[in-house]
Amino acid sequence: GGDGGGGEEGRGGGECSEGGGVEQVLTRHLSAMQREVLGAVDGRLAGLASGLASAMKEQERRQKEAEERGLREAKRLEEKLDAVQVSSADSISRLEEALKTTAATSKLEELEAKLVSKFKQLERGQSELKAEMDLVIKHKIEEGPGL
Repeated sequence: GGDGGGGEEGRGGGECSEGGGVEQVLTRHLSAMQREVLGAVDGRLAGLASGLASAMKEQERRQKEAEERGLREAKRLEEKLDAVQVSSADSISRLEEALKTTAATSKLEELEAKLVSKFKQLERGQSELKAEMDLVIKHKIEEGPGL
């Protein structure tokens, strides 16, 4: 508000006095102010442009870092997944082996049980046979050598 009032006064003074000198002074003053303002604007613009450029560089750098981090993380997860797959494949094959072994073992146990049972039958048969032979021998002895 105060500057506007001063401007009015100045212009009014120019109209009243002998014109030439005041007008020249004002023109020089205005062009100096204009240069000053334009210089300041140019400086400000240059500062903004360089600030913007460095901000863009920083943004690019951060984005690149984030992408690299993402790639590293993806690679790490992929390696973990591979390890899990290998591990589970290994576990599955060990489980299959264990099942085969168990099946073979139970087959062997089955055969062993059959053999033991046969052996016991044989033992029973043998002892029955022995008992019969003993009876026969006993009879022979009782009957005497006369037969």
